[in-house]
Amino acid sequence: VLPKTAEWAQTDQRQYVAGAVDDMIFAGPLRKYHVRVGNNVLIVREHVAADQPVFQPGEEVCLTWLRSDIRFVSP
Repeated sequence: VLPKTAEWAQTDQRQYVAGAVDDMIFAGPLRKYHVRVGNNVLIVREHVAADQPVFQPGEEVCLTWLRSDIRFVSP
C-alpha cells in the first residue's frame, strides 16, 4: 500500500490499482486494510514496519505488486 502520489522503481515489472481506504485494522504484526476499488473491496494485509505510513479511512492509495507474484485461483 502506497500513497496515491508515490513513485516506485521497476514500473515495467509492477502492476497497480488505485483505491480508497474503507477501513484499517491492527492485527498483531499486520495491518489489514479494506480498500475500495470501484464497486469492489480488496483486503490487503501488510506487515507492520516502523517507517511505513498508516493510512486512515478515506485516504487514496495505490496497491502495487510484482507481476511475478500473481496467482490465479478458482472459486
